Amino acid sequence: MASSASAGVALGVPAALTHSSAIAQEERRLEEILVTATRVAARLEDIPAPISAVFSDQITVGGIGDIGNLQYSIPSLSVGQQFGVNRTFIRGIGMTSIELGADGAVAFHQDGALIARPAAQLGTYFDLERVEVLRGPQGTLYGRGATAGTINVITRRPGTEFAGNVDLTAGNYGLYALDGGVGGPLAGDTLLFRIAGRIEERDGYGTNLFTGSDVNDRSHYAGRATLVYLPSEDLEVTLTADFMRGDDSNYAFQYFGPTTIGPVFGQLFGGRTIFDVDPNPRSWDINADVDPVNNRHGAGVTLNLDWGTGDWNVQSITSYRNFERTNVADLDSTDFDAFGRITYNEKGDTFGQELLLGYTQPRWDVRAGAMYFREELFGSTFVPTNNIEFIIPGAPQDGEFNQRGDLDVDAYGVFLQGTYRATEQLSVTGGIRYSYEKRDHVGAFTFSPQGIVNIPTDKSDSWRAWTPRLTVDYQFEDGTLLYANVSRGFKSGVINIGALNDALDPEFVWNYEVGLTTRLFDNRLSAAFSAFHYDYKDLQVSQVDEFSTPITENAARARNRGIELELNALVSDELTIDFYATWLRAEFREFETAQTNRIDEGLQDLLDNRLPNAPDLTFTVGANYIAAMPVGQLRLRGEFAWVDEVFFTEFNNADAF
Repeated sequence: MASSASAGVALGVPAALTHSSAIAQEERRLEEILVTATRVAARLEDIPAPISAVFSDQITVGGIGDIGNLQYSIPSLSVGQQFGVNRTFIRGIGMTSIELGADGAVAFHQDGALIARPAAQLGTYFDLERVEVLRGPQGTLYGRGATAGTINVITRRPGTEFAGNVDLTAGNYGLYALDGGVGGPLAGDTLLFRIAGRIEERDGYGTNLFTGSDVNDRSHYAGRATLVYLPSEDLEVTLTADFMRGDDSNYAFQYFGPTTIGPVFGQLFGGRTIFDVDPNPRSWDINADVDPVNNRHGAGVTLNLDWGTGDWNVQSITSYRNFERTNVADLDSTDFDAFGRITYNEKGDTFGQELLLGYTQPRWDVRAGAMYFREELFGSTFVPTNNIEFIIPGAPQDGEFNQRGDLDVDAYGVFLQGTYRATEQLSVTGGIRYSYEKRDHVGAFTFSPQGIVNIPTDKSDSWRAWTPRLTVDYQFEDGTLLYANVSRGFKSGVINIGALNDALDPEFVWNYEVGLTTRLFDNRLSAAFSAFHYDYKDLQVSQVDEFSTPITENAARARNRGIELELNALVSDELTIDFYATWLRAEFREFETAQTNRIDEGLQDLLDNRLPNAPDLTFTVGANYIAAMPVGQLRLRGEFAWVDEVFFTEFNNADAF
């Protein structure tokens, strides 16, 4: 779904003011920042890769509330949703399929544990220490589903002293959010705990013009408990359990637009789209006979064991997570009761185990790892075919469209990566990963108006890949780091639940990149620059046909080229200014499709069409001001964000938003 974007102030939906009863974290400003996205703690400016670290209180005035808050503080990051599914893109690569069973191209982790389901990634984020975003293919260290990059969410840990905080956020659209936490020692410095939670309520910033109901509201709550056991200086054991719940009318389906699909079914019988009611509608309004439904809940447990002594470090990450959701939308997008009320049901359980080994010497170090991931997923896509007898004579009035089934995923991976420091300034890093993934599906497809009932869609397939990486970096005497990198990324093939089409081929990408990080003016200005070139093969893309049936296929090739710039300046002890910009050119280089945008029929050549969610130019400029108060601090932030023209379909329809 797509059209052009515009400039705007990033306080828009919703703007907020907040007061905290306790200072959550000490001020960082431009001092050294340690991150762990490269599987080892290192200074941000010493990592030869495009990586950004954002701390919780740096994302808008109210802090990180959901993943969408990140996109104004990370270059090349675009975050959206469709049918309640996270669609995160980095450098024009991301979640392009709308079918159940599909995976995103951005690997998403919380405290080292993979959150696989794109819908589960739209949870509430609270009580965080930081979020790390590693841009570009991460085929060696992360492997599975990281062709675009990796997002690592690190939650706040308990301290050795008893402390707590409470934050209240209030804003427009009736927004209020209450979050906070408390923690400290349970048994001296050996056993520590922290309990945290968040409640968020917001009125809808859109309206269903037909029913008068608010849409895109939010009613969400979540909680987390963390135990840290420190039996010795060498061993640390962390157990984290969390849950979330959402029940609202969020994630309303926006009308594609007339150049995408022409007259929709309901219009043939007097139904009106949003454009029929208002030629210049607000982007968040709909006109539909069905109000959206969003109901989701999930829980997870992660056990992290970290042992290190001398030159060795061993880490084990064990995780279990379940997630369930129901989303309802009006795919027909009119106020006529037509074939188009779509219900997505999804329920999944995942188990993950990862072992990491590190060995460090003065001139070289090595990292190795092995992982296993298991997912058991049920999904269904159900549409009652109301009134379809008007275009299919004799069709039953109680007919249905239904894709459903069970999908089991087993994924394995092993990697080895080493760094050799040839001199004090010159280093070479090389690594390789082997990945294997198998998917087994048992399901059925029904479209009763055409006499298709319970057609089996059982299938299974497996894929394997080798993904290497080579990096050369040089650090100058003043700390400036210059690097060049070549890497390959792999995204597994896909079996869509209940779909008639064959399994999709995996995606592969080669990335060629150069970059630079530096600090100037006595560490009052930090700067990072990167330039990249992607050669992409077999992108998995999907669209909806004239019977509201999702169709997914592999595009042949694409090419992404871009330049990124990050600047952070400490103007005074109270004022900091940041600037992030990306120029991106992402195009299909080979893609002929027999699918249709329902206006142009027949085989279409999409050569030189822009990739979805890949605007040419994006930038954000922001300022933070911190003033001391008798109790706590007053934090003010203002920012301006610009997003160039962006398309959300591979056909580049101008009005599909």
